[in-house]
Amino acid sequence: MAMNKENQIYELMTKMYAEMQKGLNDVRTEMQKGFNDVDEKIEYVKTELQSVKEKVIQIENEHGQKLGALFNGYTANTELLEQIAREIAKHEEIIFR
Repeated sequence: MAMNKENQIYELMTKMYAEMQKGLNDVRTEMQKGFNDVDEKIEYVKTELQSVKEKVIQIENEHGQKLGALFNGYTANTELLEQIAREIAKHEEIIFR
């Protein structure tokens, strides 16, 4: 009778162990799937980030060129205004003599 009870306990423990192993394997499988999903999302984010970096560089280059042109126009305008001011000063000297 005691041997029968021991066999039942052993069978129950064996069954519980097998169920625990299956449960652990299921958890491992789910975790691996989750890790794979996260890896895919990270790769997507890396790709998008690279795209954004490239776009920012393009915008910086375009704006740099535009700012350069704007500055050149400002400089040319300032030089022209200074030239006009000098001409006006010459004419004022002649007029007010």
